[in-house]
Amino acid sequence: MKTIKAAEKKLADACFDLAKMAKWRPEPFDKKEVDNVAKEFFRIAMLSIPEMDGDRLAGIKCICGAVELLRVTLCYPEFEEPEKWFSSSLDTLMGIVNPVYILESKLGIEFLSDLERGIKILRREKEEGQ
Repeated sequence: MKTIKAAEKKLADACFDLAKMAKWRPEPFDKKEVDNVAKEFFRIAMLSIPEMDGDRLAGIKCICGAVELLRVTLCYPEFEEPEKWFSSSLDTLMGIVNPVYILESKLGIEFLSDLERGIKILRREKEEGQ
């Protein structure tokens, strides 16, 4: 992702892929409904871009990763509106990327250590698998 425009296109594509999963049904689905959800996901994602030392491209890349994580782990609750679920999920992930409030508690700091440990395990497994 070399330019902001290319990064935004990649983000829009990631939002569309997630919307397809969130609105998937065994019977034929309404593409217009998926398009509308994807557009709303993209709007929410653009509003959620974290500050990455003033580097907007890095912020968009971070949001793309978060959207991909949500797509891969998709724990979408059926009873909730996809837009509300997406917004609260992104808020949670961006709170981890940019931890402000969690640092105010001992448990929060310990949780960040747990996240670091989990990330190290994933990276090690990825490296060993290559």
